[in-house]
Amino acid sequence: MARNKLRMYRAAMNYTKKKAGEMAGTNLQTYSYLESNARNGSIGMWVKIQKALNIPASDMWNVISEGIEQEK
Repeated sequence: MARNKLRMYRAAMNYTKKKAGEMAGTNLQTYSYLESNARNGSIGMWVKIQKALNIPASDMWNVISEGIEQEK
C-alpha cells in the first residue's frame, strides 16, 4: 500500500516523483520506493522530504507511519 499522504503533499506542490526526489536530494527510484512503501527510509531522508514538500512537522509522523501501519 502506498503512502497516500506523501503523494498528497507531492501533488500539492505539483511535483513529479522525479522532481520530489531531486528536491529532497535523492533520485526517482529512491523517492518512488518511499512513496510506494517499498522502503522505510532514514530519518535524515524524511527530514529532506519534509523540507522539499513543505510538510508541517505536526503531520510528518502521520506521513511516515502510514506505511508502517499498513505493514501490520
